[in-house]
Amino acid sequence: TLTPEVASRIATVPTENLQAYDAYQQAKAILARGNWGTSEEAEALFEEAVLLDPTFAEAYVSLAQVQVNHYWYFDRDEGDLRRARAALDRAFALEPDMPEGLIVLADYHYKGFREYDRALKLLDEAIPRAPRVSLAIARRAIILRRSGRVEASISGLREAMELDPLSAVRHYTLGQTLNMVGRYEEARDSFDQSIALNSNDYTVHTARAYNLRAIDPASTAMQDLLNDPEYSYRQSRFWVIYRWRMALLEGDYEAAMDSISKSGENLIDLNQAFYPIDLMSGLTEYLIGKRDTTGPLFESAKVILERALRQSPDDVRILDALALTYAALGDAEQAKATADAAVALSPIELDSVGGPSHVLNRARVLAMLGEEDAALEDLQTLMSIPLVWMIGPVVIRNDPTFSHLHERPEFRAMFRDR
Repeated sequence: TLTPEVASRIATVPTENLQAYDAYQQAKAILARGNWGTSEEAEALFEEAVLLDPTFAEAYVSLAQVQVNHYWYFDRDEGDLRRARAALDRAFALEPDMPEGLIVLADYHYKGFREYDRALKLLDEAIPRAPRVSLAIARRAIILRRSGRVEASISGLREAMELDPLSAVRHYTLGQTLNMVGRYEEARDSFDQSIALNSNDYTVHTARAYNLRAIDPASTAMQDLLNDPEYSYRQSRFWVIYRWRMALLEGDYEAAMDSISKSGENLIDLNQAFYPIDLMSGLTEYLIGKRDTTGPLFESAKVILERALRQSPDDVRILDALALTYAALGDAEQAKATADAAVALSPIELDSVGGPSHVLNRARVLAMLGEEDAALEDLQTLMSIPLVWMIGPVVIRNDPTFSHLHERPEFRAMFRDR
């Protein structure tokens, strides 16, 4: 049942300029085919739309969303946030308190500054008036998840999914959240639904493979995905990272090196990783025992990472990568200090989704340095809290960095009931 306000907003013509509307719709179609809600081509089309019609408020909002997403998923360029805020300010000047704008403004505060309470307040204001109410409810649930309220997040995601049952993204997000709390069979069903709705999303296929390994440690799902010719030649930076990490967990070092070679880049710069290719190559060789030849690779990575850190001293992604580099080079003091700095900047209490990844990275650093007790302490902390599939029990059990810990009773005890 539509409220009068929502019915009125749906009936409102967003622009009288057909060329602007065409550019806007083309941009929307491009985003609908992608995985991350961001595209330089779509951004250019939204900019064309507002240039053709400077009063097109919805186009300004969509432009801002693309820019916020680009900041979040890729290179953390603060210029994207400034441009997004300018576009939102223009949209609100045209239509004060428009619910679509409030939803994106909430995302701006969440993704740009981790201002969870402010973002939730904006969404609570938007939800009763939003034509795309499932989007607002799902956004709210995602913020609840990152702030540690996982069960409340699951409830919100189920509500959003009931309103939008044909959204592959909704099913994937629910599956990822269920996976965090060990409800693996339910998560598998959600991943299957997502794949049925959009079979081309390699992220969901990857999450499902991890999920199947969580259900059955003997599952071949991860190796099957590594061997799948449909995916082996994809060059997306996200897929390069996913495939490389899976290959390391499977002990398939040929596939790991193949993934690196497919990247075509010298640096993987994403929201979840800032890895020079030389670091990835060095770690791969390091983990198979070719440590005598890895020095030049790690030295090369060190130069890149230290330069990047001088420009962005609070970037936890750079700190994580640099800590691994120092550990591989045998600089224990620098490695531990750098890993500690990443954990301190993004603690689990502040970020229940991303925070654990820095603790896991520190555990890897400590394991590489031979400090087994300290590494086990971090792993025990991780095994006691909800974890996304990229950090969870499957990773801890199979990560080759921890292989020498497998005979420790403390390590085996972590998996006794998992």
